[in-house]
Amino acid sequence: MIGENGEETDATVLVSREFEELIGTQDLSCKRLCDLPDAILLHVLDFLPTRAALQTNVLSKRWRHLSRSISNLVFGEESIFENSRFFKFVEGALAFRDLSPLKVFSLSFYVAVEDQSRVNTWIDSAIRRKVQELRLRLRVQTHPPLEYTLPCCIFRCETMVEFHIGCLHNFRVPSLVCLPNLKVLTLDDVGFGDSLEKLLSLPSLEEVSLKACRFHEIKVLNIGAPNLLKFFMTDFPKDFSRRGQVRIHGARIKSLHYFGPYDRNLNISCPSSLVEAVIVAFQAQEQPDQYANHVFKLLKELSNIEHLTLYLDRLQVCFPVFFFVFFVYPSFLWSNLLCFELLLVWNSLNFGLPYQVMDERKDLLDSCPVFLSLTQLKWYISPMYLGLSVLQIMLSQCPCLRSLVFVFYEGLIKNSRMDSWTLDPVPQCFLSSLKEIRICYFTAVDTELLAVRVFLRTAEVLEKLFIHCSRGYMKKFRGLMKRLMKLPRASNQCSISVDFREKCSACSSKGLFR
Repeated sequence: MIGENGEETDATVLVSREFEELIGTQDLSCKRLCDLPDAILLHVLDFLPTRAALQTNVLSKRWRHLSRSISNLVFGEESIFENSRFFKFVEGALAFRDLSPLKVFSLSFYVAVEDQSRVNTWIDSAIRRKVQELRLRLRVQTHPPLEYTLPCCIFRCETMVEFHIGCLHNFRVPSLVCLPNLKVLTLDDVGFGDSLEKLLSLPSLEEVSLKACRFHEIKVLNIGAPNLLKFFMTDFPKDFSRRGQVRIHGARIKSLHYFGPYDRNLNISCPSSLVEAVIVAFQAQEQPDQYANHVFKLLKELSNIEHLTLYLDRLQVCFPVFFFVFFVYPSFLWSNLLCFELLLVWNSLNFGLPYQVMDERKDLLDSCPVFLSLTQLKWYISPMYLGLSVLQIMLSQCPCLRSLVFVFYEGLIKNSRMDSWTLDPVPQCFLSSLKEIRICYFTAVDTELLAVRVFLRTAEVLEKLFIHCSRGYMKKFRGLMKRLMKLPRASNQCSISVDFREKCSACSSKGLFR
């Protein structure tokens, strides 16, 4: 980690600095917990579950005073209370706590008809304590359907910096919005109308996440907060024919993550400020030619990018499974990221890849833009065909590429071109700039070894070849390093390393959606 002055620093140094800021010039020669200053004890309480932090009030008068000022109030399903006990706990905690500013208020709760006013009172209590981070996951009664509306005080909270809302069927934004300090907005499994644009245009907003949201009644959703830096979106509409358009634009946006179907309804206007993009774009209902057109249009929009992660595939057979995971149990996907990878592999086994369609479109290949600023490319292909022209063209258009990552979910598929495959002509980046190549989910089949041989033979300034293998292949790979070390290398400085960890941080779905 690099410090402010460009010097290397570690976690110990950072923690020491944080404690110095907390205690100032106070004496640290204490041997008991109670000897620590109040600021540090409050900091410790922030790491405890809310119920445990509040229970410290019985220890002494000093602890009672401290427990009334805890910064975080988190109430959720982990409490495992009956409704009546849960109500008493939340209301008791809010009544016990003083009126000092609240850092985090988090509530995960099933809202029935008779609970609306009570929930609104809790939220209002947090707002009155000048909350900075508000997290609400409110599953609303569906039989009979409940039209629950968030209290207006949320949208007039001048201290709120982060707002996270989940599981709300009808998210309405009132006409009057005053959130001068809101920087982070997250909507997870939320249905909304065009009133949301009032939030998406806030000048203070820097980060927006829309996860599995529903906005079918909107013809065009504009995301264009003037100071927006990061945008994250997962999109799995029930009905593609009624799907509205999404237009992403912003003069300062630096990071863009998109996961979902990519077609004519998604319009990304990427300014020159964009630094990083992660695109997992599935072919939905369009013909392959139309999908290829949209993908190449996207590549042109991303031509100024520095870091690009690209996964292109078809989404048909496994769509019901994705729908179930995202809308019925979305937390399962994000807590079990292997599920994501397995679904992608299954999807690829059932259908031919869009890459093959693109390979036949000479008009598109000839129009591929030059990526003058691109220094890192992560290419997710399942299964992988190194003989595709689209890969050769893409590499030839990245003259400054320094890091190249391939993810072989299904290994390399042998086709008529693989036996004699070479990088001809050799891309400019292989001759002048490419320093690192990473190959993930390597299985050491002949086609993969051929690819490694070609990379080593053509990358003249390569410094490191990193190969990730699943732990289950350890016995098979006992002699792998000897075989790899015997391969001829164009670069005398190139080192080779093999990693047998179960997950590769550089290429797993955690890396994809960090």
